[in-house]
Amino acid sequence: MISPVPYDRSFPAPIPISAIELGTACAWVLAGLFLSVGVVGHDPWKPDEGYVFGVILDSLRSGQWTIPTLAGEPFLEKPPLYYILGSLCARLAQPWLALHDGARLASLLSNGITLAFVGLSAQRVWGRGAAATGALLFAGSLGFVLVARTMLPDLSMLSGVAIAFLGLLRLRDEGRSPGLLFGTGCGIAFLSKGLVGPGMLTLAAAYVVVRAPASDRPQLLRTLGLAALAALPWCAVWPALLLHADPAAFHTWFWDNNIGRFTGTSVDKLGAAAPPGFWWHTLPWYALPALPLAALALASHVEPCDASAITACLAAVGGMVIVLLLSASARENYALPLLVPIAVLGVGGLRALGDVAERRIAALVLGLFATAALWLVALWLFRDSAAPFVPGSALLARHVPVAMDFADSRWMQLLGLTATLAAVAVLALTCARRALHWLPMAWLTGVTLVLGIAYTLWLPWLEASKSYRAPIVSMQSTLPTGFDCMASEALGESERAMLEYVAGIRTTRREAQPDAACSLLLVQMRTAADAAVPTPPGWVEMWRGRRAAERYDEFRLLRRASPSASPALGHHALPVHRARIRRGSHMRRTA
Repeated sequence: MISPVPYDRSFPAPIPISAIELGTACAWVLAGLFLSVGVVGHDPWKPDEGYVFGVILDSLRSGQWTIPTLAGEPFLEKPPLYYILGSLCARLAQPWLALHDGARLASLLSNGITLAFVGLSAQRVWGRGAAATGALLFAGSLGFVLVARTMLPDLSMLSGVAIAFLGLLRLRDEGRSPGLLFGTGCGIAFLSKGLVGPGMLTLAAAYVVVRAPASDRPQLLRTLGLAALAALPWCAVWPALLLHADPAAFHTWFWDNNIGRFTGTSVDKLGAAAPPGFWWHTLPWYALPALPLAALALASHVEPCDASAITACLAAVGGMVIVLLLSASARENYALPLLVPIAVLGVGGLRALGDVAERRIAALVLGLFATAALWLVALWLFRDSAAPFVPGSALLARHVPVAMDFADSRWMQLLGLTATLAAVAVLALTCARRALHWLPMAWLTGVTLVLGIAYTLWLPWLEASKSYRAPIVSMQSTLPTGFDCMASEALGESERAMLEYVAGIRTTRREAQPDAACSLLLVQMRTAADAAVPTPPGWVEMWRGRRAAERYDEFRLLRRASPSASPALGHHALPVHRARIRRGSHMRRTA
């Protein structure tokens, strides 16, 4: 049962309920501010937003979602739930927001649902006052911070995992709600990203059943049977429609993008192979600050409100880690579901930490984030000659085109910065004496401060570095009038989608149609060796360009020199690397 009293925080006097409620309200407002910063006001960014928005754009134009398409070609990497949600958000927000900004609201909606259910799970485990703390711990996890404001189907999958996790914690409860929560959450996770989410949750549920007393197992099995019925519409309708519409597309989705990615049979074709030891050096930073707090909770044997809750949390962590370690594919965002049970366990670590220690760590954390924020401001102020004044300017210049000048937007940047600082300061001062836990408040306040500066002062530079609009517009100015069509070679999925969105050009891929007789050819070159290859016979180079601050990822536009030139040239126009043409060197978030 959920405890009706607040935490025992060793305060000299009981905390007034009104203070808890005010601190909780401020915490949720801070979470909302964190989720909102940077959601709108910029183009789809590399590496993932371009292709996700490309599928949403095709869905908006065609009105069909049974077979997701990208630039007119089937794209069966993930089921369509996030694309449908993005299409609806883009259509509803169209009078006020650009299509890509409106589509990104699907992530904001998914994140809000995720935080709400993580909070409910934390309250289930640790009692009254834990909901906001659990939500803040989850929101501040570095892995979630990296993707929270991007168009990514993993975020709607994460909502399903959070819903199902609450059902997992309540499996022993009477009534239908535990089964409905668990089944609906698994269904949402499935329709967002396929088998990986339900697979993790099923392993966790199986462990809970095995560990339960024999007298409880019949009731648990009945609850899981109801969960299967609740998940059935989510897991059966779209695959059946896809199989009926195109059996080959169903095979590509199910065997290549689900089974093949896990077993490794399709990794060579689709990419994202798991390097040795990838998760062992990724998870320690990816789950900060919740991971050490969760370990402290387990080591300190903090007693939860529900005696079986810790078992369920460990079952979820174990099931997710097993799937991650066994999978032949790996990217950082695959570990997003793991943050849900770790954040819930981390609330217990705050209880074990103690009031004095938590205050000191919170002050240190806030000081570190404030230093990072001041560093970004100093770099912005002295960006014309930052090297002599600000350490680390060369490091930033490797990723952001610091030398570029965007003077026209300076006053807007300063206004945005002022508004961000004011909002964060008001929240921090309001919550300082009323928050139940200082550490998650300080952590998320610092994260929001740094993000606010990045998305106000540095937004034009980030846009120039991470958007494909500038090179596409530059290429557009060189196009001849009345050309027949444009072929492409080694052009990534995001690049093809943005080319159609910005310039209205849908290329004919030579990977699919090698004999396409187009007068123009756009080639993407991902290494310095590719860029140094001379123009092949029969073609004339018209334009070459790349995104700002990009060293090697370059585009080359070629024009056929004479009508008699062979369209295929007997070989590829340029010796590009073809093993992974979808997202190329940007396959990892850290790229």
